[in-house]
Amino acid sequence: MRTLTAPKTVLDEASKLTFRQTMLVITFRVSIILTLLVIVLIGVWALLALTGGMIAAGDPLALIRGWFNAVTGL
Repeated sequence: MRTLTAPKTVLDEASKLTFRQTMLVITFRVSIILTLLVIVLIGVWALLALTGGMIAAGDPLALIRGWFNAVTGL
């Protein structure tokens, strides 16, 4: 069997990140984290709203029935 190995890479001065590139990477990571945090907060809010609606309606079927009546106007 023949074994292939990857060539060894050497980091030189030209391949290191500059300060501007480092700040861009940090900004990107922070924006991803903040976006995910907003998504989680919206999901938690939606679950709390549905739970509150079910509590106010009495049970899940009454909530669905009330939503259907509100949408269709029946």
